[in-house]
Amino acid sequence: MRARGDLYGETNLRSRITWFLKLMDGDLDAARRELEVATSAWTHQGFHVQHYWQLTGEVECDLWQGDGVAAWKRAVTRWPAMAGSLLLRVEFTRVEAWLMRGRAALAALTQLGHTSSDARAARGDVHEALRMARREHLAWSAPLADLLEAGLAAHDAANEQALELLRSAIAGCRR
Repeated sequence: MRARGDLYGETNLRSRITWFLKLMDGDLDAARRELEVATSAWTHQGFHVQHYWQLTGEVECDLWQGDGVAAWKRAVTRWPAMAGSLLLRVEFTRVEAWLMRGRAALAALTQLGHTSSDARAARGDVHEALRMARREHLAWSAPLADLLEAGLAAHDAANEQALELLRSAIAGCRR
């Protein structure tokens, strides 16, 4: 694509897919480099779907690295630009983005404990992500919401509830 001068195609491929392949190979540094390069030549005005994909990749890399606080803060910081772009009006993107933010918030919560103001804010984001994912009544988002809620139950040492939610998530994914 680069040889043809296809900036659109190259940016889409790198911001959505190539970083993920590097991460799946276990090469976090290469995944982060792909994300840096992905939108380097892309416009920095506004917030486009390519910026959303880059944000998703950066959050996933933070989570992969075990830094939930960085993942959550990254999602929270970039959220206003994303919301202003109207991308959250697209049902799939809205649900996917809220589940990403919820997973990041849950990972942050496990690092922050239970009592700090950041921990309370992260818990609030998990609950908001669950609310947003469940209100859409989508077959694919319900089991993912169950997984997120199971993580929250496990964090709260509600193991029976976590197990029940995991079973529900498995059944939902199979459907």
